[in-house]
Amino acid sequence: MNLNKNFQPIECTKIEDIKISDSGEIISKNFNDIYFYPNKGSEETEHTFINGNNITRRWREKLIDQSGNDYFVIGETGFGSGLNFLCTWNRWRQFSKNEATSKKTLYYISTELYPPTYECLKKIIMSYNPFPELSKELLKIYPDAIGGDYLLNFDHEKECSIKLILLFGESEACLSRLENYPDIETQSICSKTIKFDAWYLDGFSPKKNPKMWTTQLLQLIARYSYKGTTLATYSSAREVKDKLKDVGFKTSKIKGYGKKREMISAYFSTHDNIFINKNKFKLSENLKASLCYKRNKETKIKNKEIIIIGAGIAGCTAAYLLKKSGHKIKLIDNEKDVAQKASGNLKAILYSRTAKERSASSDFYEASMHFAQQFYRGLDNGSFCDGLTGMIKLNEELNKDLSNRSNELRSRKNIKPHEMKKLSGLDINKSGIFYPDSGWLHPFEICNYLSNYSDIEIIKNNMVTDIFRENERWAVKTPHSKFAGDTVIICCGHTTNKFKLINWLKIKPIRGQTTHLPTSKEINKLKTVLCYEGYITPSSNMCHDLGSSYNINDLNENLSVLDQKENINKLLKCFDKDTSIYKEIIGLSDINSLSGDTGIRSTTTDYMPIVGPISNKSIFLDELKHINKLNQNEIKGVSLIKDLYINTGFGSNGFTTSPLCSEILVSYIDGTPMPVSETIRRSISPNRFLYREQKRL
Repeated sequence: MNLNKNFQPIECTKIEDIKISDSGEIISKNFNDIYFYPNKGSEETEHTFINGNNITRRWREKLIDQSGNDYFVIGETGFGSGLNFLCTWNRWRQFSKNEATSKKTLYYISTELYPPTYECLKKIIMSYNPFPELSKELLKIYPDAIGGDYLLNFDHEKECSIKLILLFGESEACLSRLENYPDIETQSICSKTIKFDAWYLDGFSPKKNPKMWTTQLLQLIARYSYKGTTLATYSSAREVKDKLKDVGFKTSKIKGYGKKREMISAYFSTHDNIFINKNKFKLSENLKASLCYKRNKETKIKNKEIIIIGAGIAGCTAAYLLKKSGHKIKLIDNEKDVAQKASGNLKAILYSRTAKERSASSDFYEASMHFAQQFYRGLDNGSFCDGLTGMIKLNEELNKDLSNRSNELRSRKNIKPHEMKKLSGLDINKSGIFYPDSGWLHPFEICNYLSNYSDIEIIKNNMVTDIFRENERWAVKTPHSKFAGDTVIICCGHTTNKFKLINWLKIKPIRGQTTHLPTSKEINKLKTVLCYEGYITPSSNMCHDLGSSYNINDLNENLSVLDQKENINKLLKCFDKDTSIYKEIIGLSDINSLSGDTGIRSTTTDYMPIVGPISNKSIFLDELKHINKLNQNEIKGVSLIKDLYINTGFGSNGFTTSPLCSEILVSYIDGTPMPVSETIRRSISPNRFLYREQKRL
């Protein structure tokens, strides 16, 4: 098992780990402490955290009185029952109704070492539910804690939206994996790092849960704070007050809730007394990495003119979300319409995967899958998700850590051969994993909807031949025209590296071919997507999609009879030879007459996408080559090509990963908090290849 502290298996709070007393106390058996004041938890949260931080006044001061600010960041140590979040969301809605006059976003970033399972959270909420409408929305998209990072969007169509970012693991480890760019001169956190406006410290009591109150954790909280950041905690312990004072907070004791005599309210004053040995400078490998991945976090500029090259699912999701963020979008593609190349299959699989152990890659795919399910179901057209009737992966099973709580997982479960027919509709004598929220999607309909949102400008039948800087802006050249924009995003799949500026990117083209299989009596009973060495979708318009062949460095887009045979032979392996369904498929008289789709997918050497800003290779390597010779006042981080972003390398998982990756792009361009941790952001950064190359020199 990977022992990296960021990728430990997550130990959840299950139904059996909580006890509800006759008086309404919800007790954690892990800590022998209550989650909140019995039957008055919302009042306690209002008093302790919302009033303790003067939240409404803080929102008004930053978001209304100070021009240019359009987001606010709350950090919480201990998501627990989610009650603090629900209370804050309720207050945010009131603020939106009464005071907000333009679009604002609340970021609520919460850590949790023992996240409740869905069933456990549901039990807590059923026992005490002061906000039934909000808790219903939370439960609808609450994740199984399998990865470490999850983004949950709420009220995204309203004037004031809220982004809940859940980070699972020890609070110190979770906060350590947020954006963290050191200021070399002062050894503090530089201004480009995410800063929190307010903190809720809500772990169980210091005596029963000491890991939530360590000096190291409070130092991290101070590092992510600025002068005026507020903090509140129900605790009034002397050690907590002293530690907060030591890291730069000015504390005061105020009346606690109910029978509790006192609690702590504080605001951040100075970094001066939390960093030692300022004059002792050492360029560690972690510090060097931070400089390589540091982003240009600028104040948000609204109404940027953004040119997106490529109108597949990557380009269309980016165009949609950036348009919603207030930018002007030009979407340029060489084809006659959107979703014509690698995104052009009749059906796309919303593909789930379950790794045997956690890693940056597995956490990324978990976060992407969870967000994609929210994203597509949230679009204003229910028919897009008609095919999300489930997916079965044959001959796989959940690892031991997940199997131990499989009865409380809702995103997947092990199934035995005797359960297969009920779920899939077919006689298959195999076991597997069932993913009830997965399935298939309509690629063209989704891309068409996204690209036609608001007044996105679509420019078709135009091949971009060159991009270059001209008059402090980007020029995008085609054989017939030249377009100017503030920002360019390249979403060209396997042809992304055709542009001179980024021709060093290692992108592998992989040809894939699907087969359109006419339905028949037995195969028509299929109810879910079935994945094996390939996949088959349920019937739609009397046709199943079989996929997909896998031919590296093959750019031939003509249909291949050999690939048709390969797709059918992989399907046949799912069934015993004496079954009627096997004989039915074998009975296909003329494989040559079958139709299908071909596409050239793009992937990378580490099978992770490429998303984010990018550096000029020669400049990057030169800066890194000489970095150890610089004194600490000269080190500023590597240079990035101004306002150029890459969004490609999705392989066969574009419909699964593009929505979250587009949210990440919005964060880059708007300078807002990242919806994922630094471990995931770096794992998909274009500069990861340059950093690895420099380390080998």
